Parts: sequence; structure tokens; C-alpha cells
Amino acid sequence: MHESTKLRTAAVAKRLTILYMAALGTIALLTIIGQFVVQQAIIRLEGDSRIVNIAGRQRMLSQRLTRLTYELAYSKQQSHAPNSTQSDLAAHIRMDLKTWT
Repeated sequence: MHESTKLRTAAVAKRLTILYMAALGTIALLTIIGQFVVQQAIIRLEGDSRIVNIAGRQRMLSQRLTRLTYELAYSKQQSHAPNSTQSDLAAHIRMDLKTWT
């Protein structure tokens, strides 16, 4: 009777070891799959972020072009505005238009 208890205990220990190793393997496999899914999502989002970044730059440039054009028109209306200010504004507008294209 004592011998059968030892065999049963050994069989239970062996089964628990196998289950423990299977659980660790499953966790490792799920971690690897999760990492792969995250990497794919990052790659997909990277393309989207470039598009959003370009759209943001275009919006910023359009706002700046509008402001500079308004300032240039306003400075031309003012008789006391120096020509250097107007040429600086025109240069900024040309530079921003070049960046826009």
C-alpha cells in the first residue's frame, strides 16, 4: 500500500509538471503573438501618423499664409509702413508657398 501511494504521488507530480510546462508554454506563445499584433499595429499607425502630420503642416502653413497676406495688405494701406517690412513679408510668403508645394 505504501508503494502504490508513492507511485500515485509520482504520477501526480509528473502530471502537474507537464501541466505547469504547458501553461508556461501557452503564456509564452500568447506573449509572442501579442507582441506581433502590437508591432503590426504600430507599422499601420506609422503610415497614418505621417498623413496626419502632413495635414497638420498644411493647415499651419495655410493659416500663416493667410496671416502674412493680411499683414502685407494692411502694411500697404498704411502710408507710414516701411518698404523693408513689406519686402520681408513678401519674402516670408514666397518661402511659405515654396514649403507648401
